[in-house]
Amino acid sequence: MKIVLGSGNPAKLESAQFVVDRLFAGVKVEAIIVPTGVSAQPTSDAETIDGAIFRARHAREQTGADYGIGMQGGMNQVGERWFECGWIAVVDREGNVGLGSSGRFEIPLSFVEQIRSGKELLNRSKM
Repeated sequence: MKIVLGSGNPAKLESAQFVVDRLFAGVKVEAIIVPTGVSAQPTSDAETIDGAIFRARHAREQTGADYGIGMQGGMNQVGERWFECGWIAVVDREGNVGLGSSGRFEIPLSFVEQIRSGKELLNRSKM
């Protein structure tokens, strides 16, 4: 079985491998850098989910893997508050998509202002 992660981020690879180790003993997750297909700092759950799915599909298609994994972080506004959330997608050979998300935490408004001026929560340039 071949499983590939659409990211070069070591923390994302470690997380993916942690889960795969519990599901498929002995299967090593490979990592490749793929485009996100979304803005550098997604600002809605819909855009963040799209990024996770885009990463998973591209990783699987580029490698012919059985499963592709995509992880994408983003922000979402709830009322006057902003929250960070990560979305994870797994895509199989038939194109079926499974989704999961992380917990959320509130982003201080001072950070939101910086993000609106072009900064990111995390520099994804090498991921």
